[in-house]
Amino acid sequence: MTDQAQGNTAEDALDKRITSMALATYTRPAPFGAITTLNVVTRFETMLNAFSEWNAARKTRKALTALSDRHLEDIGLTRGDVMSMTRF
Repeated sequence: MTDQAQGNTAEDALDKRITSMALATYTRPAPFGAITTLNVVTRFETMLNAFSEWNAARKTRKALTALSDRHLEDIGLTRGDVMSMTRF
């Protein structure tokens, strides 16, 4: 065999090994409490994101309320638009 043929054989063997490792299933169960911990962290993250969105909307409403009618008109809004922004 030539060096090139041997190199291809080694590469093929490596590719086959990597592919078989990628297809292997992971059957070990999660440690006790891991799923519950994940659920708690996910809910906390959801609440934190909701609070951040609420606070950003609150700051925006506050800044727009402080503007004069003329400034609001310049950006294409009316006082009624600002007052009708949803509050959650």
